[in-house]
Amino acid sequence: MISLWKNKFPALLLLPLAWIYGAVIRHKNTKFDEAENPSRSDQLVFSVGNITVGGTGKTPLTIRLVKDLQSLQRKPAVLSRGYGRKSQEIVSVQEAMQNQTFLDETGDEPALMAGQLPGVPILVGANRNVSLKAATERWPVDTLVLDDAMQHRQCARDVEIVVIDAMNPFGNGWLIPAGPLREPLSELKRADAIVLSRCDQARHIDALEREIRKRTDAPIFRSAHQPQYWIHLRDRQTHPIGIHKKKFVYAFAGIGNPKTFQITLKSLGLEVIHFRKFPDHYAYTQKDLIEIYNQAQKMGALTIVTTEKDGVKIRPEWIHNIPAYALSIATVMLPDDASWKQWLNTRMTQKESL
Repeated sequence: MISLWKNKFPALLLLPLAWIYGAVIRHKNTKFDEAENPSRSDQLVFSVGNITVGGTGKTPLTIRLVKDLQSLQRKPAVLSRGYGRKSQEIVSVQEAMQNQTFLDETGDEPALMAGQLPGVPILVGANRNVSLKAATERWPVDTLVLDDAMQHRQCARDVEIVVIDAMNPFGNGWLIPAGPLREPLSELKRADAIVLSRCDQARHIDALEREIRKRTDAPIFRSAHQPQYWIHLRDRQTHPIGIHKKKFVYAFAGIGNPKTFQITLKSLGLEVIHFRKFPDHYAYTQKDLIEIYNQAQKMGALTIVTTEKDGVKIRPEWIHNIPAYALSIATVMLPDDASWKQWLNTRMTQKESL
């Protein structure tokens, strides 16, 4: 689909559908905007979302936000829709991960968050209001973080954070299905903060900020995805970031924007002899790993590497004679954390004063 949007002619053919989609979205948003006294939680509620489809960096930012809230003595829980899961029930991710088939119940991104956020309740469910009630009844939480919730407005929020990929902010500027926009750009007016991701890999960031400023006065924060360590996919042990430098590696990824992973691998000094792309949220099988291993062996790879999001879907018993690792990344604020943490603290103070 992303490659289709890069080709103007087929995207033009889909414009009538995009106009219909846009009319529906505008009508829905108008109803929410005009609704009086929406029900709100006694807890502080953050939403982390985006205005486009594809990988903008919501999950790393959600993890970063939760850790920052903990450092400010908050007790957060994360509520996610669990994209791609087969279960319809509300599920505690930490409890589901005791089962070998947990991904059917949780989806990949909530599982990734659970690995990074030990002790933080993470619930997946289609109705976030129901999940919110379940979280507050079961755990002593005072803050809720809604993952990927910008377009799911049934659950009221105090703070709306919108993540925009600085490398490819709005695609061709058209709505689904002619383009990647989930909503018109005018809806950026709802943002309480904008976080630009991958600013270390992007150009023309000042121009992007000026474009955003036409639609919102919300503070704009710049961020980057910083590699942290490697996770061995057999024993889940962590290893220093420099262990694969100058090694010949076979890489694969099933994420929204695989190009960013390729750029990161190059920046770490890895010699990528082959990069295999899978669809976003791809559900790997043992057969897939056998094919990957066969290709890697034929090409002389010493190591197989992938993203942490993909790594949670690879079972340890699928790892054989070539070691395989997942790269863990974290969101860092540029040039430093000071203004971000000051803003975060101010938002919490405002809620407590109400």
